[in-house]
This record gives sequence, structure tokens and C-alpha cells, in this order.
Amino acid sequence: MEYQGSFRVGQSDNLRYNYHIAKKKLWTGAVIVVAAILVLTGLFRYGQSGDIVQALINTLPFALGGGALLLLVNLLVMFLRLRTLYQKRRIVPFTQQIRFDREGIHASSERGSVDLPWKRLQGVTETRRDFYLFLDASTTYLVPKGQLENAADADTLRQIFHAYADKAQLRLRG
Repeated sequence: MEYQGSFRVGQSDNLRYNYHIAKKKLWTGAVIVVAAILVLTGLFRYGQSGDIVQALINTLPFALGGGALLLLVNLLVMFLRLRTLYQKRRIVPFTQQIRFDREGIHASSERGSVDLPWKRLQGVTETRRDFYLFLDASTTYLVPKGQLENAADADTLRQIFHAYADKAQLRLRG
């Protein structure tokens, strides 16, 4: 079983990847802010009104707004940081050719080429729009599903990952 494809990785792909990596921290931070605002402001209002349920209900919109604001600010900072890196050409779009076969992952781009055995793969995560192949803490290959030739290619990739990668490391949708 084998699959080969060529993929153009640009700013929008990089933004999706960065969100995927940071989403747990972003959402956890937003939940903590909601809880902190709810508790602190709710206790203050409780001291004024004497009704804890009403105080928490009155505080809820402010708490949700604070959590949403934190989430939006973090996403905006992430977007602006990436856009600046692309504008300064510290990060540039690139085309990668990837082949998956029984021996492993064979990738090449303008930056060079690499042949990796399946045992070096630390995880595969499938999202609605991408496959992420994690090699280590700083190296990830991105396979954008929108650039696959057809829907059957996503099924082929899943079959390859199930056949050759460590099952405990797979987080696939299908």
C-alpha cells in the first residue's frame, strides 16, 4: 500500500496548525477566566445583594464576555504574529512531496529531503481539514485534505496509517 502527493503549505495551513497545537491552552485559559470572573464578581455582588444565585446569574454575561475576549485576543495575536513572519519572509510558503509506503515516510521540499521509518512517527492526528504527522516536539508534517485529489485519498491515508503506524498514536476520524 502506497500513497504519493504534492502539497503547498501556506499561511492559512500554518495558522490552522498553530491553532490546533494551541487550542487546548487557549480554551483552558478562557475557562479559567470565566470561572475567575464568575467567582470574584459573583462574590462581590453576593455581598451586596445577599442572593448568591442571582449574583452569579447577573455576573455570567461578564464572565462569558471576558473568556471570549481572552480567546479572541489570543487568536488575533497568533494571526498577526504569523502574518508578520510571512511578510518579513521569515516563513515562506513551500511545496512538499510526500510518499507513504511500507518503509516509512519520504518527504522532500525546497529545504531538503528526509526518509523516516514508521517507528520515528510519534503520532497522527486527523482534523476536519488536515492530517498532522508528529515526528517530535518541533517537527510536524501537514497534509491538507483540501489538496488531496479525491475523498478516496483520505481513506487510503487512513488505511496506510492503520497498517504501518503505532495504533496507540493514531487519532483518526475514520
